Amino acid sequence: LIYAFAIVLNMLLKDDEIVADYFQTLPVTMWTLLMDGTLLLETHVVLGYLVHRGEFHAIVSVAIFLIFVLLTALTVMNMLIGVLCEVVTAVSENEKEEAAINVMKQTVLLELKKFDDGDGMISEVELSEMMADPASVMTLVDLGIDVSFLQELQVMSYATPGALIPIESLIDQMLTCRSELQLTVKHMVMQHRLSHWVLHNNLKLAEERLRDNMEECLSQLAQTLSNGSKKQGKHGRGGG
Repeated sequence: LIYAFAIVLNMLLKDDEIVADYFQTLPVTMWTLLMDGTLLLETHVVLGYLVHRGEFHAIVSVAIFLIFVLLTALTVMNMLIGVLCEVVTAVSENEKEEAAINVMKQTVLLELKKFDDGDGMISEVELSEMMADPASVMTLVDLGIDVSFLQELQVMSYATPGALIPIESLIDQMLTCRSELQLTVKHMVMQHRLSHWVLHNNLKLAEERLRDNMEECLSQLAQTLSNGSKKQGKHGRGGG
């Protein structure tokens, strides 16, 4: 916008000695438009050299300059309005999110306290009772929580026998599993840990099955060799 208007004004005023300091060259004209047309530093001074002259190029230049001021003002105003609307929208969404999270925390807290023994710590048995209750599961579904993914996380969380998890940690874990949330680094780290844990367990189970199969094969081989040795001993005594 500045470049286009600077070309026109430079063509009209580059030979005018009165305003030569403002419009003599294209870069100087662009600087004048930026400082006096957009930022309005000395707009009255620049227009004062032109507005009271009856020359055609001066009148046209004043009109073009005023049009530029109007357009830049509208552009800046639209930018400010856009920034303001973005800030208001972000603040509103954050407030709604916080209110929704508070409601969810209270709802989940009530469900967990139904199965808590009063110590504020949830064991695997207590959590299993909650997840086996259709009403509690329906409550989690209504809150938008992905129950199947939550159950996978809970299996990993209680991998250690006798583990106890604070209610607050379980609430945060459940709220993290909401399906409407956008992907964050926290979700990626959680998914990576879960995938690593599942892979580790599968490899461990495969190793145990392989060890059992090898022991069974070795036992059968030893039994076969033992039977073969006994048969050879019988044949040897019979021949003697």
